[in-house]
Amino acid sequence: MSDFNPFDEKHLGWIFEKVDSNSINLIRRESTTLEFKQNFNFGSITDYGKIGASFANRKGGYLVFGINDKNRAFEGMKDDQFERLDVAKIGSKFDEYFQPSIKWDSYVYNLEGKKAGIIYFFESKDKPIISTKNDSRANFSEGSIFYRYGGQVNNIRFPELNTIIHSKIENERISWQRFLSQVIQIKPEKALILDLDRGIISEGDQKIIIDESIIDKFKFIKEGEFNEKSGAPTLKLVGTISNISAESGKIIEKPVPTPYAITADRIFEAFFTQSCDHPFEFISSFCHESSPNLPMWFFLSKSGKSIHQVEDIWSSFKDAKKYVRRHLIKRLTDDNDRFYAIAKIHPLEEDFSLTDIGIFNEYVESIKNRLKLTKRSNAMVERSIVYSAVISGHTDIITNLIETNPRPVFEAISHLPSNYISENKDWILKSLKTIYSLNLDNSYKTGFRKAVCSVDIKLYHPNYGEISLI
Repeated sequence: MSDFNPFDEKHLGWIFEKVDSNSINLIRRESTTLEFKQNFNFGSITDYGKIGASFANRKGGYLVFGINDKNRAFEGMKDDQFERLDVAKIGSKFDEYFQPSIKWDSYVYNLEGKKAGIIYFFESKDKPIISTKNDSRANFSEGSIFYRYGGQVNNIRFPELNTIIHSKIENERISWQRFLSQVIQIKPEKALILDLDRGIISEGDQKIIIDESIIDKFKFIKEGEFNEKSGAPTLKLVGTISNISAESGKIIEKPVPTPYAITADRIFEAFFTQSCDHPFEFISSFCHESSPNLPMWFFLSKSGKSIHQVEDIWSSFKDAKKYVRRHLIKRLTDDNDRFYAIAKIHPLEEDFSLTDIGIFNEYVESIKNRLKLTKRSNAMVERSIVYSAVISGHTDIITNLIETNPRPVFEAISHLPSNYISENKDWILKSLKTIYSLNLDNSYKTGFRKAVCSVDIKLYHPNYGEISLI
């Protein structure tokens, strides 16, 4: 861990050196390590992440707010948005759009009655940092690698990317060489495995848990040099590993970072395709999402973890969204999670041979008139028609409606019985995937997520019992 402090007087003095004592203009221009912005705006956070990725992929650099980027005048920030900066929220946003994680720090600098906001992006030790999703506002797409050329952010060119790749290969070769040279000197029965990602030291089935608050502070030094630097946190193990009893504590296994950001899009894609290489890591990420309506039972069944293990990992996250975590745990431990169908339906016995949307609309009006229902009953009648048609074997109704009127489709799917869903899982998941790709109106999104949860529960909930929701 380096002692480098990007905000010491030496570095700040270099950034804010003026043309002369009477000027507010700075000597420094934007460069490979410096970029100026007038004001901080959270709405532009992905653009700042793009700049940060370009710095991190080179040698690191400063993003300074409060500087007029046209004439380099130090005018100070116009509001306090930067001072109210939510580190966890910004870090989460950076992680959502860029992986591996961008390491950064922030500072408010007061000079002559004016304030500058500074973000320093450290050079990455795990280059290249790559964008994980599209962002039209910041003008980048998934898979982009940004690099700092002069005072500009550009897509990386071949020579620089080639250097990064070869450097990465060489560093891994050297690391393995050093590691193996140590391993061959140790008898297997004398060895322990230290996993800093999970915070666990293990020997067979026995484990020692390292407090996550000190993992990043460890400095490993050579044997016989424990006084190399006074005060440096050092790990020293003495004696044998003893079993951890239920009374003395419990092991909370930490998820291993995946090679990509786990976002809501990836969660739903994995569920629709029924494919996931990192189920424990996926379900561990749920309490950082914006909604508890996620298909958690699929990932739980794939992970091989118990309900209590997942509850423990969610509870251990200090930066979790409290509302989401509370409702996820309630879903996990409460049998009421089985009640996830949307509103009510009215089973119908019509001959549903639908060929186009026009006939569907005629059915809606006909049934409303026959049952003497008001216009407010449209949604209930529509999902009832879809449900009854599907149950009676007319699944072509899904094809006819899915793009023009998807709401009654996913609402009806939420009412389908578990045995029907199990027997027709492939086309049901395919239909839900198609609806998800439509970029639903915000007023439909919660209902759609609940429909997905309903299917997930009926397929994978360990204690699911069929309940009449009609």
